[in-house]
Amino acid sequence: MDYQLALVPGRECGDCTVCCTAMAIDRPEIQKDAGVTCRHCTAKGCAIYETRPALCRDYHCGWRQLSVLDDSWRPDRSEVFVELEPHDSGTAISLVLLGNPLKTVRQPWFIDFIATGVRGNLALMLGIPGPPG
Repeated sequence: MDYQLALVPGRECGDCTVCCTAMAIDRPEIQKDAGVTCRHCTAKGCAIYETRPALCRDYHCGWRQLSVLDDSWRPDRSEVFVELEPHDSGTAISLVLLGNPLKTVRQPWFIDFIATGVRGNLALMLGIPGPPG
């Protein structure tokens, strides 16, 4: 969660709040299980946006950091939550399938991304969440 690269210019979260649900957080400021929506997340976004903890303010998912992912990869549109993580080989790309995993892995855009990553020797991790909590 602390591993960040430069942001893609002009790319904003907009209405997406996937990270507010998908991630497990165990910090003094916020504690929540993966798959459980943060208590501050509302239908209109973060209820404490202006005063949200640095943990939230400084976090950006992989879609915000990887220019190779177009707008269709935004987590609330693709149902794929992308995170960058440190790895022995440099950077690992974690892909958590939030929607229908069998549907997602058959999509040409997903297959192309995985194939490109494999050809490029990228460390790729695929996750399918279990029940919330």
